[in-house]
Amino acid sequence: MRVDGHLAWLHSASTPTDVLLTVHRRRGTAAMDDAGVLPAFTGVAVHDAWAPYDTYTDAVHALRNAHELRELVYVVDTATGQVADLAGQAIDALRQLNRLTVTARADGSQPDPADLAEQTHLLRSAVVFGAEATADRTDKLHRKRHALFVRLRDDAPTTSASSPTRPCRSTTTRPSGPSARRNSGSSSPAACAP
Repeated sequence: MRVDGHLAWLHSASTPTDVLLTVHRRRGTAAMDDAGVLPAFTGVAVHDAWAPYDTYTDAVHALRNAHELRELVYVVDTATGQVADLAGQAIDALRQLNRLTVTARADGSQPDPADLAEQTHLLRSAVVFGAEATADRTDKLHRKRHALFVRLRDDAPTTSASSPTRPCRSTTTRPSGPSARRNSGSSSPAACAP
């Protein structure tokens, strides 16, 4: 946006009931520090994967998966074979995790841990094998796909009894700070079981 003829950035911070909008000449941590929310925030900060958010180490960070879904849909639309299938599996798992959470919240309950573990396993398998399948990074598009799979792999939680298995078709939280990150038409889920 432009303010007094100069480029400026509009920053937002919100809760279910309040929104703070600030305008700043900078985009990064200087602007977020001046807004005064994230430097002292100790709750769950939901945002995209923009790296400057990781500098706020007192918060628990949760990725807003709409961005990842959009990028995964692009992979499905532009890739072929295994890479497209793995992106599709990741999309299905993210959407199902969302459905499980929304449904449980509406019922005033918690999602079934076994269902969460199954979908987390499908997601984790898809991104681990997606990173492997795109490791050659032969051109710009392959590098972008690889970066997406790696980001999802490194930011996704792991489940205690689940390790990635060969793929089938089918709001991620992480600790703050780069050094604290966890590495953390469809086949039946049983085909993907550890």
